Amino acid sequence: MKITLDSRLKKILQQAHRCRHFDDTCQSMRYNPSEGHIPRGYAGGCGKVENIELIIIVAEPGDPHPHESYTGDLTEACHQYCTSSIFTGTDLFHRNLHYLLKRCFPGEPLEEIFKKTWITESVLCSADKECGAVKKAIERTCVNEYLAAQLQLMPQAFVITVGGKARDRAKSVLRNRPWAHAYAVAPPGCNHTPAKPSWDNAAEQFRSHAA
Repeated sequence: MKITLDSRLKKILQQAHRCRHFDDTCQSMRYNPSEGHIPRGYAGGCGKVENIELIIIVAEPGDPHPHESYTGDLTEACHQYCTSSIFTGTDLFHRNLHYLLKRCFPGEPLEEIFKKTWITESVLCSADKECGAVKKAIERTCVNEYLAAQLQLMPQAFVITVGGKARDRAKSVLRNRPWAHAYAVAPPGCNHTPAKPSWDNAAEQFRSHAA
């Protein structure tokens, strides 16, 4: 599969490497490319932003995989890594995202789905402790600086927030656009009994909107 990234999305995300807020509001966040700690977690968008029909917003990236390391063009490298991880189902988070995507676009190959879907984080850096809290000031900064800018590029897209943190952070920039909410696709939220039905329901809302 050819993995590309629209230049307009790339321009926004390049500003996160190395984000100016690491020197003030976000100085507690980790930045270590050789150990996988960079602003990351975005995937899909393998085409033009005008063709994006669905945006999925998750909370923040978990801790990097043991072998995860970045050099060179960091924006391209982490886009390639995350998109490939969903495609191959690297871990439970990626497999659950794969499931949600296939429910949103039933019968379509993932290569085509990635041209119509953009997946991003409400906060682009990992929390101090995986699945732990992130300071409110950091949440607001990342949402206002990066998430809002991404959404503005794709006003036509339906949004699905997955997990309470993603919903609560993103709702301030989701005014006047259609969106749905579902359980998190990462543990522990994804292990709850209502999780899978909530993904089905969010996918149904998207399909109804797109019809």
